[in-house]
Amino acid sequence: MGRRSKADIYDLVDRILLLYTREKLNIREIADKLQEEGIDISREAVRRSLKSSRELAADMRRSLEEARVMMDEVRNNPNTDIAEAVVTRIGGLLL
Repeated sequence: MGRRSKADIYDLVDRILLLYTREKLNIREIADKLQEEGIDISREAVRRSLKSSRELAADMRRSLEEARVMMDEVRNNPNTDIAEAVVTRIGGLLL
């Protein structure tokens, strides 16, 4: 397992995402703002944190789409009693 990033160590991932998405700050501005607050973090650590978050979001979107496709398939082919249970379970996970 690799070394943990400073964003993870300082529990800053959510804050970095908020600064990037809501306040529309760029990577340099985020790093500068955190450094002004006394947090020792580089621009590269901020960039890696944003990249990792984007990759995780993409994985989650793909998983959600796969689950929806599977749920639709089971609904369209209700050949077993298990089908209803699977649809109910997946539906609960999606909501």
